[in-house]
Amino acid sequence: MRAKKIFFTAREVIIMVIFTVYLFSYITFSTMTNKNSTEYLLADQHLMMYYVDQLFFLVGLIIFFVTWEKLKNDGFMNILLRASAMLFLALAAIMMFYPSSFAFLYLAPLANIQIGFIAGAFNFYISMALFGVKNLGKLVACGAAMSYLLQYITQILSDNRLLILLFIFAGAGIIAILVKRSWEWVLADCIPIYENGRNDKALRKMNIDSLRTAIIMAVLTIFLLTYYDSMLIRLMVESDLEFTAYSWPRLFAIVGYLIIGFVADYKEGRFVNITLFALILWLVLSPVIFMDNPMSNLNMCIFYVVVGATMSYLYVMFWSIAPLSSHPALVAGTGRVIDCAAGVVFSFLPWAKMSTMQILILSVVVITILFINLVYSGDFVIGKKSDFIEYEQISIKQHDLDDAAGEDNKAESNIAKQEPKEIELINLSRAFSESGGDSSDGAQDIALRQRDDESDVNVVKSKGEDDTLVRIVKKYGLTARETEVLEQLLFTEKSGQEIADTLYISRRVLQRHVSAIYEKTGVKSRVGLFRVYHDEKDN
Repeated sequence: MRAKKIFFTAREVIIMVIFTVYLFSYITFSTMTNKNSTEYLLADQHLMMYYVDQLFFLVGLIIFFVTWEKLKNDGFMNILLRASAMLFLALAAIMMFYPSSFAFLYLAPLANIQIGFIAGAFNFYISMALFGVKNLGKLVACGAAMSYLLQYITQILSDNRLLILLFIFAGAGIIAILVKRSWEWVLADCIPIYENGRNDKALRKMNIDSLRTAIIMAVLTIFLLTYYDSMLIRLMVESDLEFTAYSWPRLFAIVGYLIIGFVADYKEGRFVNITLFALILWLVLSPVIFMDNPMSNLNMCIFYVVVGATMSYLYVMFWSIAPLSSHPALVAGTGRVIDCAAGVVFSFLPWAKMSTMQILILSVVVITILFINLVYSGDFVIGKKSDFIEYEQISIKQHDLDDAAGEDNKAESNIAKQEPKEIELINLSRAFSESGGDSSDGAQDIALRQRDDESDVNVVKSKGEDDTLVRIVKKYGLTARETEVLEQLLFTEKSGQEIADTLYISRRVLQRHVSAIYEKTGVKSRVGLFRVYHDEKDN
């Protein structure tokens, strides 16, 4: 009996490595700027910089979104990302080995802008690359678990700065080797953006409803977390790190990531909202425990479980929504935007001056609003990947490919250079598309004449495979160019960029054709196309 597959494909493992390296870099740098700065900054400066650094991280996220929206140039974006990564690593190294008040006051904000810019890219690219993946939650959970374990070993147990830097550079090297073209690989092979989403009223309404529910959940959860987070930072500063948040309870964040990660993948994630809500209820205990024992490890464990669950929720939910939104680059990073912005805004509340009863009442009010939000959202719209399948099943208008005509014309000279077998297949698919792609006798006659005239019309090796492709072309009404793209997707291992180069078209034009193919065949990934092909072959 064959064991059921519960883990990841090779491509998913690569993306998990990318996520792990990013998260490890972020949490170790964030810990360093907060923990190590106590020796060089005054108490008030330390508290101020804790929130200033978050604001500059937010600035980096916004810069990425604006840059992506305005430039629309993948090549230049790749240059910016690599430059930002190198600058971040240089600044982090200086702060690690030459710490000073100047470094934590001026270099740290600059470095946070760079890591924020990189975070925006990670959120966007990975959300697109993993759209529709059934084990997205487990992938996020496993990546986070490895990141936190690595941080605990290298930074909390040993505080070995050279080892931390070594891990970061080694991770970057591994990514470069695995991915080859780095960001180009992630972006080229992702699900194309549905550009018509902003114009389709049904799609737009569904997406806005999903986004609204996720934002409310995120904002109110972070509001409840801010109380203990603010008190924790104050305790660290006032005790001069005699009490620290960077100890073994921090590992309980992994538990939160795992809970939400596995629930998000179970039953299409329909229980993920209620699970996060149940975990949030534990935060009601936080002010009670804090009143009796401010330095309680139990309180810190509860806090980190909810922190891990919240961060996992922010990644999984907004990554799932982003590919179907009008502005995927913004939506993919919205979770991190809320985390930074809301955390800073809510920190201005006079938490230290509030009584335990006041905080409890405030918590109950917020939890009540969360409950109403869940009831209003119906059967937990956000976590259900079936909603996204419904997105795909709604009648999506055909993409406007007129602006790609120039690119298609350039490819005509390339067609003339192809093998006769390829030309025959292209002509065959063009005949099908001109006939409307239906099952009329005329279309059948065209197919029969082509098969009779040339028995080995083929871009692959066997006649059976050719018949399968012919049936797919006819069944789904693919155009000539879509057939060329389909051939490359099915019968080669080329990346998106390599396919675009082969067909003499830009990557964005390729994405439009791939999107049209997915739309017509009803699949959401290249793997889905293989299933369509083999199902048709078995018929």
